[in-house]
Amino acid sequence: MIENNALGDKLKEFKNKQLPPNSDIPTNPKTQLLDSIYTVFAGVMSIAKVFVFGYTAKIIFSTDWNILGIICVGLTTNILLTYIRDLIYPE
Repeated sequence: MIENNALGDKLKEFKNKQLPPNSDIPTNPKTQLLDSIYTVFAGVMSIAKVFVFGYTAKIIFSTDWNILGIICVGLTTNILLTYIRDLIYPE
């Protein structure tokens, strides 16, 4: 058996160490910028998905919807597909 287990002691010290509740964890500005770009891109892709779903339904059903109808049908389809995905793959 190892008498001087420095690695085990460091691991126990790390496990017992807790951050104060209001401590600021330093972040990299480059990471913040990439997170912001990703958030904007994800929002744009969600909006594009709504239009694609709505316009696809318009073509399939051969209807004469205006832009509001396309958005409503696309948004409803997006919500339903998201709900089904969350039922199949819960987080």
